[in-house]
This record gives sequence, C-alpha cells and structure tokens, in this order.
Amino acid sequence: DEKRRLQTRFIGAHWAPSVLAAVATARALGATWDACADALACLEPFPGRLGTLRLPNGANLLRDEYNGSFASFEAALVVLEEARCRRRIIAIGHIRDTPHFGADGPEEVGRRSAGVGDVLLFWGAFKERYRSAALAVGANPDSVVLFDTQPEMAEYIRRETGDGDLILL
Repeated sequence: DEKRRLQTRFIGAHWAPSVLAAVATARALGATWDACADALACLEPFPGRLGTLRLPNGANLLRDEYNGSFASFEAALVVLEEARCRRRIIAIGHIRDTPHFGADGPEEVGRRSAGVGDVLLFWGAFKERYRSAALAVGANPDSVVLFDTQPEMAEYIRRETGDGDLILL
C-alpha cells in the first residue's frame, strides 16, 4: 500500500531482487523506510562486483573482476550496453564457467564482447579464441588488442583511454 524510491550504489538492474529481498526482510523485522533508505544509500558493492573506479586519466573502470564467472559477465555486458559513454571498452582474461556453452564458451565470450564493446582487450589462455570469435561476427580488427600479461593490458589502458571511456574489467 506504499511506494518508496530508494537509492543504492549498486550498478545494474540485476541487483533489484537482492535489494528488494533485503528491504522486505528489514521491514518485516521492524525497520522503518527511512532506516532502509539510509542503509542502502551508504552500502558499497562488494569489491570487484560491478563497482566503479575513476582512473587518473579520466576513464571509468567498471570493476567485475572478482571470480570471473560467465553469469556476472553477462550482467556486466547489459550494464555496459546501457551506459552513456564515449567508448565501451572490454578488458577480459579467463572467464571461469561457461556451462551452457561447454567447449565453445570462449567463442561465446568473444561474440558477446564484439556485440557490445567498441574496443576489446584480451589476455590469458583464451585470448586468441576470443579474438577469432569477435572477428567472425564483425569486430574491427584494429579494435581487438591481445596481451600476454595483465600489466601490459593495464599499461595500454593507462596510455590509450581517457575521459568518457567506460572500461569493463
């Protein structure tokens, strides 16, 4: 019988069920709407789970590096696709689980990346498979960059990105 607007620091609609469950539980235990709103407003996302970090060069990093699961990658792609920014950059290494794609998981990661990212930065064991799949669906070869190490990728990001760029890590 009531409507309330609550502000969180969580990025992405996929967090809505968790936030609603937390609020429903808190309300059932007697918390006021104001207490719920105050708690949600200051709660930070778990580190490495779609939190943001502004880099010194002006680019924004969308951090989703914790655990590297395909499910979180899919949710992060939706956030990246809906973002208003100059360029969408995807920087990934190994995605741990691609259960419904089996052996073709790296190819699916490459295809999905190409469908969202303006620039694709790949490193790790599957970098060549990511690249091949991205190119197969029309990614610009000049926009796909491979790295042998994470520090090389980090240096590229420091040097080649700037204000208005959103980087999914």
